[in-house]
Amino acid sequence: TYKVGKRYQQKKNEVIRNIFLFTAFMALANLSAAVSRIIRILTWEPDGPQNLEGLVFAVIFIAISNNFLLQFGLAIFHPDLEKQKKVGVISIYGILTLVFIIFALITGMYTEDLTTNIWSFLVILALIVDVYIFIGSFRMIRKLSNRVDKIFVLFILFTPISLVFVYIFFFIDILLGGKFTIFYYFGWLTGVIAAILLYFGVFRPKFLEERLKK
Repeated sequence: TYKVGKRYQQKKNEVIRNIFLFTAFMALANLSAAVSRIIRILTWEPDGPQNLEGLVFAVIFIAISNNFLLQFGLAIFHPDLEKQKKVGVISIYGILTLVFIIFALITGMYTEDLTTNIWSFLVILALIVDVYIFIGSFRMIRKLSNRVDKIFVLFILFTPISLVFVYIFFFIDILLGGKFTIFYYFGWLTGVIAAILLYFGVFRPKFLEERLKK
């Protein structure tokens, strides 16, 4: 997040801003999920009063991050889209995200590991963006003739695939009891990998580009 933020200071454009915000909110999701698990271990009382489920804030941050990933996709795959249509798409998705946030807070604040409905809602919201990014990347690759350009767009294409695995691993972790199983760490690891793939695909680090040209 720091590295992308530094680039944002150098090039203040829409694409970099959205990548910075996407990675920032994903980082917040990682942090809040880790803190929630630590609090659960140290303070939760099985037969005590209602325990606050901090994981609700993690899923909220993930939902918010998807908005910036969507805006990133619109900027690179549909740069000539009319402003009204663009604002309309962003607004509709933003409203869906707001509904999700309210729903998650009302039904999941004191529910261990949240509810199936919350996770289902989040996955559907995420898949809308992930499928869009995947299809947009695939179409762009077909249009490109330069081998190196295609490889860098492949990094973007694999980003949504990595994000889907975040939910798969989280789901497996919950099925196994949600007690810091190895799949919990796999989930966040794939989230980090997604951010790295997106960074490589957009910023094309010189060391990697030179290596691919050989």
